[in-house]
Amino acid sequence: VDLGFAPSGEWLVGVDGRGRALRFDVEVGEGFVMRGHSGLPSALAFAPDGSRLYSAGLDQTVRAWATDHGRLEAIWRLPSFG
Repeated sequence: VDLGFAPSGEWLVGVDGRGRALRFDVEVGEGFVMRGHSGLPSALAFAPDGSRLYSAGLDQTVRAWATDHGRLEAIWRLPSFG
C-alpha cells in the first residue's frame, strides 16, 4: 500500500490491491475512489500544486486524476521491457 498527502495537507491518498486509488479529505472524513488500473497500483505522486494525482500501476500505465473530483484525465501506456 502506498500513501501520500497532497501538498496542501488536506487530502490523503492511498492505493489498494483492487486497482484503485482512494482519496480522503482528512478534515471532513469523507472521500471517493478513483478506479481504472487493471493491475495493482504501485506508486503515487502529486503535481506540485496538488491539482493532479498520478498513479502508476502494474498494468503498465500511468494515470492522471483531477484531485478535486477524481476524474481520470489522461492515461499513458508504458512500453514492456524484457
